[in-house]
Amino acid sequence: MFDVGVTEALLSLSTITKIENLLPSLMNIIHQNLEVEKSILILPTATSSKITFENSNLEITRIVDATLAIARSENNSFSFQLEESVPLADYPALPLSLIYQIELTRETIVINDFYREVQLAKEDPYLVKHKPRNLLCLPLIDDAQVAGIFYFENNFNPEGFTEKNLELIEHIATQAIASLFNL
Repeated sequence: MFDVGVTEALLSLSTITKIENLLPSLMNIIHQNLEVEKSILILPTATSSKITFENSNLEITRIVDATLAIARSENNSFSFQLEESVPLADYPALPLSLIYQIELTRETIVINDFYREVQLAKEDPYLVKHKPRNLLCLPLIDDAQVAGIFYFENNFNPEGFTEKNLELIEHIATQAIASLFNL
């Protein structure tokens, strides 16, 4: 189903015992196997109390602070940085409207050919400014809670994120959850 090299690389994550070593390896695997320009893994370090929506039994926990694992690929080079205890609401390099939607729905968001999504672009300051061509947000679910969120941008490939890309990132996310929460 998946390339043997991908599976072996993901399995090697289970031998890493420190998060500061795990995150760059995980993000590098992603960049080697998906055509993404930018990826951010959001790992909550603080959450707000549950928010209950009026006229609804729906409750969500909003991420307040997070550790951000940020990776970029440009001109065949890979860079990684880790930012800890970042107030998410003040972080300018993320489309917060998508992050909040993920927290609410716990569903993957895929937008291919962003330029057609005019309404979404008008609502989020990051999207208005940067206009990424294709994006993907994927929740990491552990015990029915959003334990993290992957955010990806792809400006390289005009086709955007394919079904094969989605299957691969879901496979990677499953391994990421196992590795991150067994440290």
